[in-house]
Amino acid sequence: MAYIIGIIVVVLVAVGFALMKSEDAPEPTMAQEETNSPEASTDILVAGDTEVNTEVVSASTIPDGAHTTSVTYLTPANNEYLLNVTLTTNNGVITDANIVYSQGAEVDPNAQRFEGAYKEAIIGKQIDELDLSRVGGASLTTGAFNRAIE
Repeated sequence: MAYIIGIIVVVLVAVGFALMKSEDAPEPTMAQEETNSPEASTDILVAGDTEVNTEVVSASTIPDGAHTTSVTYLTPANNEYLLNVTLTTNNGVITDANIVYSQGAEVDPNAQRFEGAYKEAIIGKQIDELDLSRVGGASLTTGAFNRAIE
């Protein structure tokens, strides 16, 4: 049942992305959801190999506040995970971050290692200077995170 729901979510995201790619629609940006309130929490989600957002945004164009994006990635065990990433920025510097994984990823040992180490690697850093490598030993999750923040 959870697998079917996961497939439905991936299909809906793909359809939504395809609709956004029409000629009349503006190009997607990293900031899909923004809040400028300091109380806003940030969530980062982990998923499959298909990027939801592809436009590169520099820190100079990123407004302060919370920014959410999603990306999917495929594991060697053929598990497709959705990674939703929420970063809070101030003057291009990451001040908070959270990730939320698709169903199943939260028990994946690599995702758990990434979860335990990613904040230390990104908090206080300029968003446009990030290029993480194997955070917590998790190369695929780290790669998905890097694509999410491009």
